[in-house]
Amino acid sequence: PLYFTYYAAPSIFEATPMSAPRSGGTVVSIRGANLGGGNAPTCRFVGIGEVTATYSAAYDSLECAVPAPLDDDTATAIATTTSATAAPLLVSLNGQQFVGPLDFSVYEPPNVSTVWPASGELDASTVVRFSGKHLGGAGEALSCRVGGGGGSIVSAALDASDGSLSCSLPASSGSGQQDATLELTANGVDWYVVGSFRYLDAASLTGVSPASVSTSVSTVLSITGTGLRGGTHYACRF
Repeated sequence: PLYFTYYAAPSIFEATPMSAPRSGGTVVSIRGANLGGGNAPTCRFVGIGEVTATYSAAYDSLECAVPAPLDDDTATAIATTTSATAAPLLVSLNGQQFVGPLDFSVYEPPNVSTVWPASGELDASTVVRFSGKHLGGAGEALSCRVGGGGGSIVSAALDASDGSLSCSLPASSGSGQQDATLELTANGVDWYVVGSFRYLDAASLTGVSPASVSTSVSTVLSITGTGLRGGTHYACRF
Protein backbone atom coordinates (compact mmCIF):
# COMPACT_ATOMS: atom_id res chain seq x y z
CA PRO A 1 0.00 0.00 0.00
CA LEU A 2 0.93 3.64 -0.37
CA TYR A 3 0.82 5.88 2.66
CA PHE A 4 -0.11 9.54 2.90
CA THR A 5 0.76 11.68 5.92
CA TYR A 6 -1.29 14.56 7.29
CA TYR A 7 0.56 17.16 9.36
CA ALA A 8 -0.34 20.20 11.42
CA ALA A 9 -0.31 23.45 9.52
CA PRO A 10 3.12 25.10 9.86
CA SER A 11 3.75 28.75 10.66
CA ILE A 12 6.89 30.87 10.40
CA PHE A 13 7.74 34.06 12.26
CA GLU A 14 11.49 34.77 11.99
CA ALA A 15 14.34 34.42 9.49
CA THR A 16 18.00 34.95 10.41
CA PRO A 17 19.58 36.70 8.63
CA MET A 18 16.89 38.70 6.83
CA SER A 19 19.10 39.55 3.86
CA ALA A 20 21.96 38.07 1.87
CA PRO A 21 24.33 38.77 -1.04
CA ARG A 22 22.81 38.10 -4.45
CA SER A 23 25.50 35.51 -5.27
CA GLY A 24 23.66 33.00 -3.05
CA GLY A 25 24.94 30.44 -0.57
CA THR A 26 24.01 32.20 2.69
CA VAL A 27 22.36 29.78 5.12
CA VAL A 28 19.11 31.15 6.53
CA SER A 29 17.55 29.81 9.73
CA ILE A 30 13.73 29.96 9.89
CA ARG A 31 11.90 29.68 13.17
CA GLY A 32 8.24 28.88 13.57
CA ALA A 33 5.91 26.11 14.70
CA ASN A 34 5.05 22.66 13.34
CA LEU A 35 7.94 22.68 10.90
CA GLY A 36 8.80 18.99 11.22
CA GLY A 37 5.96 17.49 9.17
CA GLY A 38 5.97 16.75 5.47
CA ASN A 39 8.54 15.04 3.29
CA ALA A 40 9.69 17.90 1.05
CA PRO A 41 10.60 20.99 3.11
CA THR A 42 11.23 23.85 0.70
CA CYS A 43 12.19 27.52 0.84
CA ARG A 44 10.97 29.87 -1.88
CA PHE A 45 12.66 33.23 -2.31
CA VAL A 46 10.21 35.11 -4.49
CA GLY A 47 11.83 36.29 -7.70
CA ILE A 48 14.99 34.30 -6.99
CA GLY A 49 14.18 30.60 -6.78
CA GLU A 50 13.39 27.57 -4.61
CA VAL A 51 15.73 25.31 -2.62
CA THR A 52 15.41 22.27 -0.39
CA ALA A 53 15.33 22.98 3.35
CA THR A 54 16.64 20.92 6.29
CA TYR A 55 14.67 20.47 9.51
CA SER A 56 16.29 20.81 12.96
CA ALA A 57 14.28 19.01 15.63
CA ALA A 58 16.32 20.60 18.43
CA TYR A 59 15.08 24.09 17.53
CA ASP A 60 11.96 23.23 15.52
CA SER A 61 13.49 25.28 12.73
CA LEU A 62 14.34 24.99 9.06
CA GLU A 63 17.59 25.89 7.34
CA CYS A 64 18.13 26.58 3.67
CA ALA A 65 20.79 28.23 1.51
CA VAL A 66 19.80 31.28 -0.52
CA PRO A 67 19.91 30.35 -4.22
CA ALA A 68 21.68 32.43 -6.83
CA PRO A 69 19.33 34.22 -9.27
CA LEU A 70 17.91 31.79 -11.80
CA ASP A 71 18.30 34.07 -14.80
CA ASP A 72 20.69 36.74 -16.07
CA ASP A 73 18.03 39.48 -16.11
CA THR A 74 17.34 39.06 -12.38
CA ALA A 75 21.06 39.04 -11.57
CA THR A 76 21.63 42.18 -13.64
CA ALA A 77 18.70 43.99 -12.01
CA ILE A 78 20.05 43.27 -8.54
CA ALA A 79 23.63 44.20 -9.48
CA THR A 80 22.66 47.59 -10.93
CA THR A 81 20.26 48.76 -8.23
CA THR A 82 21.57 51.04 -5.50
CA SER A 83 19.43 49.40 -2.83
CA ALA A 84 18.49 45.88 -1.80
CA THR A 85 15.96 43.88 -3.81
CA ALA A 86 12.99 42.35 -1.98
CA ALA A 87 12.77 38.55 -2.18
CA PRO A 88 9.99 37.54 0.25
CA LEU A 89 10.57 34.15 1.88
CA LEU A 90 7.93 31.39 1.83
CA VAL A 91 8.15 27.88 3.30
CA SER A 92 6.46 24.62 2.36
CA LEU A 93 6.67 21.17 3.94
CA ASN A 94 5.45 19.32 0.84
CA GLY A 95 6.61 21.52 -2.02
CA GLN A 96 3.05 22.69 -2.78
CA GLN A 97 1.35 24.54 0.07
CA PHE A 98 3.49 27.53 1.12
CA VAL A 99 3.18 29.71 4.22
CA GLY A 100 4.56 33.19 4.83
CA PRO A 101 5.91 35.43 3.60
CA LEU A 102 8.73 36.72 5.78
CA ASP A 103 10.62 39.85 4.77
CA PHE A 104 13.84 39.01 2.96
CA SER A 105 16.15 40.93 0.62
CA VAL A 106 19.15 40.28 -1.59
CA TYR A 107 21.85 42.80 -2.36
CA GLU A 108 25.05 43.32 -4.31
CA PRO A 109 28.25 42.73 -2.24
CA PRO A 110 30.21 45.85 -1.21
CA ASN A 111 32.67 47.36 -3.66
CA VAL A 112 35.04 49.60 -1.69
CA SER A 113 37.20 52.10 -3.59
CA THR A 114 38.83 54.01 -0.71
CA VAL A 115 39.46 53.57 3.02
CA TRP A 116 40.30 56.76 4.92
CA PRO A 117 42.32 56.92 7.02
CA ALA A 118 44.05 53.56 6.68
CA SER A 119 46.10 53.95 9.85
CA GLY A 120 45.73 55.13 13.44
CA GLU A 121 47.29 55.06 16.88
CA LEU A 122 47.50 51.84 18.84
CA ASP A 123 45.95 53.25 22.00
CA ALA A 124 43.12 55.30 20.45
CA SER A 125 39.95 54.61 18.48
CA THR A 126 39.92 55.81 14.88
CA VAL A 127 36.86 56.66 12.78
CA VAL A 128 37.36 55.09 9.34
CA ARG A 129 35.30 56.02 6.28
CA PHE A 130 34.67 53.64 3.38
CA SER A 131 33.71 54.95 -0.04
CA GLY A 132 32.47 52.90 -2.98
CA LYS A 133 29.32 51.17 -4.21
CA HIS A 134 26.71 48.90 -2.62
CA LEU A 135 27.97 49.51 0.93
CA GLY A 136 24.59 49.53 2.64
CA GLY A 137 23.23 46.13 1.66
CA ALA A 138 19.73 45.88 3.12
CA GLY A 139 20.78 47.83 6.22
CA GLU A 140 20.16 44.83 8.48
CA ALA A 141 23.38 44.63 10.52
CA LEU A 142 26.00 46.95 9.07
CA SER A 143 29.29 46.22 10.83
CA CYS A 144 33.06 46.46 10.49
CA ARG A 145 35.56 43.88 11.68
CA VAL A 146 39.25 44.54 12.17
CA GLY A 147 41.72 41.71 12.61
CA GLY A 148 40.00 38.84 10.80
CA GLY A 149 37.68 36.14 12.16
CA GLY A 150 38.68 36.58 15.79
CA GLY A 151 38.92 40.36 15.57
CA SER A 152 36.82 43.17 17.02
CA ILE A 153 33.38 43.87 15.54
CA VAL A 154 31.84 47.35 15.68
CA SER A 155 28.65 48.75 14.20
CA ALA A 156 28.85 50.87 11.06
CA ALA A 157 26.79 53.86 9.94
CA LEU A 158 25.66 54.56 6.38
CA ASP A 159 25.65 58.15 5.09
CA ALA A 160 22.62 58.25 2.81
CA SER A 161 23.81 61.47 1.14
CA ASP A 162 26.84 59.87 -0.53
CA GLY A 163 26.55 56.14 0.19
CA SER A 164 29.71 56.05 2.32
CA LEU A 165 30.06 53.90 5.43
CA SER A 166 31.92 54.76 8.63
CA CYS A 167 32.85 52.96 11.83
CA SER A 168 34.98 53.65 14.87
CA LEU A 169 37.75 51.07 15.07
CA PRO A 170 38.83 50.21 18.62
CA ALA A 171 42.32 50.65 20.00
CA SER A 172 44.69 47.69 19.75
CA SER A 173 45.91 45.75 22.76
CA GLY A 174 49.20 44.93 21.02
CA SER A 175 52.39 46.92 20.70
CA GLY A 176 54.41 48.18 17.76
CA GLN A 177 53.25 48.60 14.19
CA GLN A 178 50.49 46.16 13.20
CA ASP A 179 48.61 45.62 9.95
CA ALA A 180 45.08 44.27 10.41
CA THR A 181 42.49 43.08 7.89
CA LEU A 182 39.37 45.22 7.45
CA GLU A 183 36.05 43.55 6.64
CA LEU A 184 32.45 44.69 6.12
CA THR A 185 29.13 42.89 6.51
CA ALA A 186 25.59 44.01 5.76
CA ASN A 187 23.83 41.09 7.45
CA GLY A 188 26.15 39.99 10.29
CA VAL A 189 26.93 36.70 8.52
CA ASP A 190 28.64 37.32 5.19
CA TRP A 191 31.95 39.18 5.58
CA TYR A 192 33.99 40.79 2.79
CA VAL A 193 37.64 41.82 3.01
CA VAL A 194 37.77 45.43 1.82
CA GLY A 195 41.24 46.60 2.88
CA SER A 196 43.65 46.80 5.77
CA PHE A 197 44.32 49.11 8.71
CA ARG A 198 47.71 49.90 10.22
CA TYR A 199 48.08 50.45 13.95
CA LEU A 200 50.99 52.74 14.87
CA ASP A 201 52.73 53.91 18.02
CA ALA A 202 51.64 57.41 19.03
CA ALA A 203 53.68 60.12 17.33
CA SER A 204 55.58 62.70 19.38
CA LEU A 205 57.02 65.94 17.94
CA THR A 206 60.34 67.29 19.19
CA GLY A 207 61.12 70.13 16.80
CA VAL A 208 60.23 72.14 13.69
CA SER A 209 62.55 74.10 11.43
CA PRO A 210 62.25 76.91 10.66
CA ALA A 211 60.10 77.93 13.60
CA SER A 212 58.79 81.06 11.88
CA VAL A 213 58.02 82.01 8.29
CA SER A 214 56.96 84.96 6.18
CA THR A 215 53.25 85.34 5.53
CA SER A 216 53.89 86.24 1.89
CA VAL A 217 55.61 83.04 0.68
CA SER A 218 55.23 79.30 1.14
CA THR A 219 57.89 77.57 3.20
CA VAL A 220 58.85 73.91 3.54
CA LEU A 221 59.06 72.86 7.20
CA SER A 222 61.15 70.03 8.58
CA ILE A 223 59.49 68.29 11.52
CA THR A 224 61.33 65.91 13.80
CA GLY A 225 60.07 63.54 16.44
CA THR A 226 59.40 59.88 17.25
CA GLY A 227 56.82 57.46 15.89
CA LEU A 228 56.56 59.27 12.57
CA ARG A 229 57.21 56.26 10.34
CA GLY A 230 54.64 53.97 8.77
CA GLY A 231 51.69 56.35 8.41
CA THR A 232 49.32 56.24 5.44
CA HIS A 233 47.92 59.79 5.38
CA TYR A 234 50.41 62.45 6.47
CA ALA A 235 49.09 65.97 7.06
CA CYS A 236 50.04 69.14 8.94
CA ARG A 237 47.51 71.25 10.79
CA PHE A 238 48.33 74.86 11.76
